[in-house]
Amino acid sequence: MRRHFRKKYRKCRKEMKADLRVIMKNNLELSMLIQKIYITYYQRRMLHKIWYVLDTKYTDIYKNEFCGENGLVGKMLCGNWDEFFTNMYFIDRAFYEKYSRRIPEEAALGDAYAVAISYMKSL
Repeated sequence: MRRHFRKKYRKCRKEMKADLRVIMKNNLELSMLIQKIYITYYQRRMLHKIWYVLDTKYTDIYKNEFCGENGLVGKMLCGNWDEFFTNMYFIDRAFYEKYSRRIPEEAALGDAYAVAISYMKSL
């Protein structure tokens, strides 16, 4: 499935990376924004894994600390990882309209993060 996924979106992802490099030349803050969104994605993923372990193995702690009156469940502890195309809508609307429905958000975020890291290292 992974090979099929890569082949299906290869051309579009390559175009997106090239366009993103051009946009980053004019807007350095975009590379920092992409890095923060990517880090937020992994932090949120880690929190969900921790909550799953607490729920399955330590149900008393989970119910008292997380689901109680002042619990953390349902509160936003970190930003959303799916903000990449939302932010690109306000930064460059043409980019958003071209790629928002053509590439899955998670794949686009990973490619954007790779472009941001390579651009920051080249400075």
